Amino acid sequence: CTVLFGFFVNVSETNGGNPVFSQEPHKKFFDKLVILLYNVQKLSGHYRKSVGSDAESHDGMESESTMPRFFLSRTEFDPESGFLTLRGSDAHHLTDVLRMKTGDPVTVSDMQRTDYFCRIAEIGGDGVLLSIESVQANVTEPPVSVSLFQSLPKGDKMDWIVQKSVELGVSEIVPVVSSRCVTRIPREKISSRTERWQRIAEESGKQCGRGIVPTVRQPVSFSSALTLCGTLDYPVFCYEGEGTEPISRVFDPIRDRLSGGTLRPTVGFFIGPEGGYDLEEAESARSAGIPMVSLGRRILRCETAPLFFLSALQYALELS
Repeated sequence: CTVLFGFFVNVSETNGGNPVFSQEPHKKFFDKLVILLYNVQKLSGHYRKSVGSDAESHDGMESESTMPRFFLSRTEFDPESGFLTLRGSDAHHLTDVLRMKTGDPVTVSDMQRTDYFCRIAEIGGDGVLLSIESVQANVTEPPVSVSLFQSLPKGDKMDWIVQKSVELGVSEIVPVVSSRCVTRIPREKISSRTERWQRIAEESGKQCGRGIVPTVRQPVSFSSALTLCGTLDYPVFCYEGEGTEPISRVFDPIRDRLSGGTLRPTVGFFIGPEGGYDLEEAESARSAGIPMVSLGRRILRCETAPLFFLSALQYALELS
């Protein structure tokens, strides 16, 4: 691919700087070339499996990491029937984008931490019928339910925060409007912006094999966020100012509670905007009884801080 792309670039340079593959008939040739390379890659994958690859599991099916993943609510199918149907955009993605055929493997999550390993039984005009071949509890969900209270950052940083936080195990994301937020979403755009973040969360959940679709709420005020976080088992306020405690002091009791058999305690943590929290907000959190935690000696960007916290939490509870 790299060599061929370089060839087209060199030809473009001799064509007045105009990309040669943006012109006819070169564009048609380039499109066919891309399809050819895709099919070669797919065939090579089948060859590797046929000569002894260990990439199969679940009674002869491909490993879950190689199967396309979709979410389907349990209210939309009956597992006892042995079949389920993907419709709408999921069916379009499966057939027109991935170009999968009858017999190809697919994973479907019921968004309740159960995975269904299926094969395509029939492709029809109203959807794709899948036959359920095996069922397994999802193993990717963290042992705690984590809510991120993220003050709105500038630009499109929230898109990136949502995507990466889902990969790192967050269960809920609550955008917060705090005093130093530069971004103020117009009222008429709140619903569309939240829907966009929710779509990003779902796509990220598919990519990383989540057993649920994390929820993205509509933005709330700082005082409302304090109230919401205060209802959780372990609320945390990440703060760069004075009067904080090491993050380990928050994680230790969570670990002890899990070792005692408690199922999925709830954790919530606050991350400020680019300018951080003002003193009044920090004191409000302290007065509400929320522990003030330091994320280390360095000042982290608002898009780095939530990933730092989630990574540290994952290490403390799952990897250590």
